[in-house]
Amino acid sequence: MGKREIIIQNPKLNTNPYRRFSYSENHKNFVAWKLQEAGIHADTHTHGLDLCAGDGPGAWIMTELGMQKDHILCVDKEAPNPPIVKGIPWLHVDVNEFSRELSKESDQRIPLELQPLKHRFNIIISAYPQATESAVERVVNFFLQPGGNILSFSF
Repeated sequence: MGKREIIIQNPKLNTNPYRRFSYSENHKNFVAWKLQEAGIHADTHTHGLDLCAGDGPGAWIMTELGMQKDHILCVDKEAPNPPIVKGIPWLHVDVNEFSRELSKESDQRIPLELQPLKHRFNIIISAYPQATESAVERVVNFFLQPGGNILSFSF
């Protein structure tokens, strides 16, 4: 088997039925309540990541809480179909492949585009139907600032 890409240059459109998992008023209210209960607000948590983003429902929730769009990043291996929130940057990363490289414990294996994002985010929302829990955990540890918060769902 050949080497697979970590950063996907030409991602296919996301057709996963769960790509808008959190995109309902009831679920948004629940997630917003959980974030607020944990003391997470736009003034205390300024940089958010929607990991395994689907069409970006986590980013939508973060913008609804007042976070600036240019301080949020959506990461998914596939392209949104379409994105829920326009104006939020996207990075197409295969979380499982990235996790495998991270497990080798050498920063030299991390793509240059990802290196500046290490420990950049203080809140991560993740719903991950296509990545393993251990892969997501390893990738979260790369992106999350020490003392940051994560809200994750698996299904």
